[in-house]
Amino acid sequence: MHEVHKVRGRAEDDFEAAYRDGWMPMLGAGDDARLLWYANHAHGTGPAYHVVTVTVVRDGPAWERLALRIQKDDLRAWNARPRRVAP
Repeated sequence: MHEVHKVRGRAEDDFEAAYRDGWMPMLGAGDDARLLWYANHAHGTGPAYHVVTVTVVRDGPAWERLALRIQKDDLRAWNARPRRVAP
């Protein structure tokens, strides 16, 4: 799962902490998915304040389980919590 997040500059550290302290450990609780890559675009390259994340998912059924976790289970609260990102 490849995502590009537009983040407010002053919230970059908080956004990174949310992934490091929230998303990564919650994914690690099971065997279906892992955060593979977290990268900040370098300033001066154009897309500053953009973060690229890649979450690897084992297979199709694992993708479905991950989606259900985000929609209805333990990842729902993490996904719904307010984050200070750009509008």
